Amino acid sequence: MKKYRNFTVLFIALALVISPNIVWGEETASVNTTTSAEVKANVDINMSVEQKRLNAEKIEKERATKKEAMQNNIEAKKEVRASTTSAIKDRQENMAAKEAEIKAKREEMKTKMEDRREELKAKMGEKRAEIRVKTEERIHGHIEWMEKRFNAAVERLEKLTTRIESRITKLKSEGKDTLEAERNVADAKAKISLAKTDIAKISTAVDVALDKDELRGAWGELKTLAETIKTSLKSAHESLVKAIGNIKGLGVDVKVDGGATTTAEQN
Repeated sequence: MKKYRNFTVLFIALALVISPNIVWGEETASVNTTTSAEVKANVDINMSVEQKRLNAEKIEKERATKKEAMQNNIEAKKEVRASTTSAIKDRQENMAAKEAEIKAKREEMKTKMEDRREELKAKMGEKRAEIRVKTEERIHGHIEWMEKRFNAAVERLEKLTTRIESRITKLKSEGKDTLEAERNVADAKAKISLAKTDIAKISTAVDVALDKDELRGAWGELKTLAETIKTSLKSAHESLVKAIGNIKGLGVDVKVDGGATTTAEQN
């Protein structure tokens, strides 16, 4: 009996010693778990803050890029408007100059025809002189129309030449072989120059024809001159089309103004 009592006392003593250790271990485990959770939470918070900062920087960069693009677009539009305004102004000034030139030529022709009328009256009588003057006035009107058509064709070809030369300059700066295109442009420019020289001869050819008493058969030189001008303009256009083909082969497009050939062929 005494033996069992001693065993019970020993068991109770052990229980009292072990229990605090168990409790302390549980508390330690609880504390460690709490600390790990807090560390993880802090890491998550730090990562979240860093991500927000990176996102904010990204958004700011995108805004800056968009703002720069918008500003560049605005500047480009301003340049286009300025260029367009300048082009319109130049066109208006050219038109005004041409109108003034046409008006001056008409006044000069009017004076010339009055002098011509008096000359013819003395030469062939008043009635025949009036008929001849009216005929010559119609001829001068047709010649003026023909010169206008030829000059318009020249102007279109020169504009097309300028566009092609611009493309050639760009391609050369990129190291592309533009030799064949340059040759065709040079040939076109030579033909255009020849046409302009012949156009300037029309007025003299008309005066020579009108100096003859009989107008029938007096227009051989003028007809030949007109055909030569047409041939030069057509040849110039063909050379420019070849140059455009050369450029397209290098990956660049050029808008063709087909009206130049049509105008040249119709005159």
